[in-house]
Amino acid sequence: MAGQYLYSANLTKIAAGTASATQYGVWCLDPVTNPVTVVEFGFGLDGSSAAQSFQVSLVTQSAGNTGTISSLAWPDQRAPSATTTVTGNGTSAVGTTTGTLCSWAVQPFGGQIDIQYPLMREPGAAAAATTARIGLAYTNPGSTVVNLTSYVVWSEG
Repeated sequence: MAGQYLYSANLTKIAAGTASATQYGVWCLDPVTNPVTVVEFGFGLDGSSAAQSFQVSLVTQSAGNTGTISSLAWPDQRAPSATTTVTGNGTSAVGTTTGTLCSWAVQPFGGQIDIQYPLMREPGAAAAATTARIGLAYTNPGSTVVNLTSYVVWSEG
C-alpha cells in the first residue's frame, strides 16, 4: 500500500539516445531508507514522422543509472524530503537490469504511455533494495532522432 506522502521526478525534453539495440536508462528509483511504491509514471516522444516503435520497459535494476534527477514532494510541499535517490538522464545506458516487469511499444511520432496503478497493485521495492531498484528504460530500434519526456510519482514508507 502506498505511503503517506507522494514524491515526483521529471525528465524534461531531452534528445533520446540513438544507438540502436542499446537500452537507455530514463529513471531509476533507489529506495535508500524507506520502501518505495511506484504510483504513476509517464513517457512520451515527439518525433515528426512515423518510425519503428521504441521498446519501453519497467525494469528491476541492481545498479542505478548515470546522472541524478531532483525530486520534490507532490502535491504536499510540507512533506519531508524524499529519501529515495532518483538516477538517470535518458541518454546513458541503463544500469544493470535484473528483470523486466512490463514492456510497451511506443510510436516515436507523438507516442506516449501514462500508467496509473490500481491501489494495492503498484510495483515496489524494499528499503535498501540494492538488487531490486525499479527503473524505466527504452531501446531506440532505428536510430530515430526524437526528444523524450518522462515523469514518475512514488510513495515511501
